[in-house]
Amino acid sequence: MSHFRSHNSEKENQTNVPLRIPPHSKLRDIFLEEDTLTLWKPSVDSRQYYLIPGSVQDGDLTPVLQTYYTKFDCVTSILTFDDAVPIFASQSTSLRPTDDYSVLRDYHKIRGLWFKPDIEEQLGPEEETTLGNIKLSIALAKYENESIFSNMNIYFLEVLDYPAEDKSVSRLLVTKTRHTEFESYDMFKQGGPVYMKKNSDVDGDIDIHYLRVCHNFTGRKWRHEVEFMLEEDPWPMCKIIPVNNRCRKRPTITVVRDLGISLPCRYMGATWRETLAGLFVWSLRTYIVWLIFERLHDKVKNALDKATNHVNIREVIHTECPVVCKSMFETYEILSTFIAKCENEQDLKDLLDIFLSLHKCDEGNCSLVSLKSLNAAHVLPGILFLLEKTIACASPQFRFELTSTIMPWSVMGYYCSDLKIRSHRKMVIFISQLPGINTDLEPRALSPTPFFTGGDPSSGYGSAPVTPNTLFATSVHFRRRRSSQMSSVSSLESP
Repeated sequence: MSHFRSHNSEKENQTNVPLRIPPHSKLRDIFLEEDTLTLWKPSVDSRQYYLIPGSVQDGDLTPVLQTYYTKFDCVTSILTFDDAVPIFASQSTSLRPTDDYSVLRDYHKIRGLWFKPDIEEQLGPEEETTLGNIKLSIALAKYENESIFSNMNIYFLEVLDYPAEDKSVSRLLVTKTRHTEFESYDMFKQGGPVYMKKNSDVDGDIDIHYLRVCHNFTGRKWRHEVEFMLEEDPWPMCKIIPVNNRCRKRPTITVVRDLGISLPCRYMGATWRETLAGLFVWSLRTYIVWLIFERLHDKVKNALDKATNHVNIREVIHTECPVVCKSMFETYEILSTFIAKCENEQDLKDLLDIFLSLHKCDEGNCSLVSLKSLNAAHVLPGILFLLEKTIACASPQFRFELTSTIMPWSVMGYYCSDLKIRSHRKMVIFISQLPGINTDLEPRALSPTPFFTGGDPSSGYGSAPVTPNTLFATSVHFRRRRSSQMSSVSSLESP
């Protein structure tokens, strides 16, 4: 009997002993000037991942999900405008090896794009970010057999601790390729960075959660984020969402021309309206203009409808062929190389000075020709290219000067007058509404307008001749002579 009691008490003591959690695996320390980042992998057993504070008990997971997890139904990636444009141009995502502190840094053949969990209903054009101007969004399927997480290989790569921000980031590789060097991730195992749960109420329906609170490598309770590296091309599934940059002022940029150093600032600190208008200008000179519009997020389309539905397309484009100065376009062609190198407002001001110094029409001496005699495919792309740079880099006042001088709207209005596709027409209307874009089509409208006294510029259309001579008086009001090789772009409020 005593032997039986002794054996039984020993068994009871064993059940009261808490489960020993295997130690986390440190992959490497990353030493920075002011901080040390730790790259590691959480311990795991057959039942759960040990990443959340405390252990996860079997049974009802609802309290755990409510306390430590957040449901998501899409994944998003934020890019700069310049990184996004090649994706739109090639209609495929620009996959690249990671240069971040990651184990993937050692696997250059693995290329992809980083995405984060997000919530579809929270996505919108007014969203703010410091990472870039354009967000790519991929909605996730609601059923397990259609989910990318069910039909792809998922590998748990690492967790990276950021002491300066009191957060840890878990990273997973999502791919069709099998990588035996990485550990496969079980989406249905408890305690991990991502947890997939079957909904008992709906047959085959799933809920997907990501971890937002975790224990870091040293056991501290920290904020947690999740990142997915998509090795496959996600472009066919992407929706485009221009977002606001949190920087409300464009940064002051110094350009040292003697040393050939130029710091670009395209769309830095731009609002979503500027970014979207720039995207439209870019797409109008490509063959995928309709595709760009179709890829827009529904909330952006709704905002676009509100901005354009009340405007008559005849107010900003026209069918009459204007008469223009032929030598003005010849000068424009001469400066095409300089235009391509313009990267900020200072460059654009230099361009305007050069243009006006090379081309001054005396009264009655302009070589006027019908726009019909000029090749649209040769003339319009250059004008649109400069218009995009003007939207990206110039203040509203200087935009007005440029769009009144070397980018006459009458040219764009004529060439866009035959737009049959509704999305194209909306793009032109939206561009025309950006502050500083001068859509007046008659020379008399180029005299001082209510725009400079706080009102909106008037609109009209016609076929009166447009020459630099009629614009020169207006331009002189703005011009500033710059003799120094050292120049800077002043900080400007984004409109």
